Amino acid sequence: MVTQPVVLTEAQVEIAVPQIRSLVLDDPVAKKAFGGQHYVFSEELTRELNQFGNFVRNGLPKRQRVRLGCCVFDDRGNVTGYQAITVMQDAKPNLEETEYVGIKSLLNYVQLKKLVVRKDYRGEGVAGNLLQVSLELSQELDKKWRGDVLATNSAVIKFLGKHNIEKLFEWHNKAGNLMWRMGIV
Repeated sequence: MVTQPVVLTEAQVEIAVPQIRSLVLDDPVAKKAFGGQHYVFSEELTRELNQFGNFVRNGLPKRQRVRLGCCVFDDRGNVTGYQAITVMQDAKPNLEETEYVGIKSLLNYVQLKKLVVRKDYRGEGVAGNLLQVSLELSQELDKKWRGDVLATNSAVIKFLGKHNIEKLFEWHNKAGNLMWRMGIV
């Protein structure tokens, strides 16, 4: 049984973070997408989970970029999936966004940054539950939804397509990889 994403207490965050780390490190594709061990062992996961709780309780803080993380648990309390999104509020484009993506104007959208599901829970609705959080948030905030995907990641592209998320344009990241900017048209 898969549950919906929930707001975590500090104690729950301390339990969830090592499980998310294992989830990412056990999956080579996720490990690469998450930026490797640097991200996984930084304080980012803890901060993202705490900011999601703060957002639910207090609304969005007055910042240009707010990173929110949420996870889904099975009925035994084990993390089955994790998602990180960034909410852009009149954010100035950073170097990657201007030089590689080609964006020059202020950013106002909800962007999927990271999504991982435990292998034994794939195909059971975990990713869909997580994605629904970011889609609903973009509607609630009256913002567009965006995500960048490696053009070779056919599984994620197919998954997003099932949720009416389409390729908007192509771009190459700093490493030269072909990326697809995905969104709802």
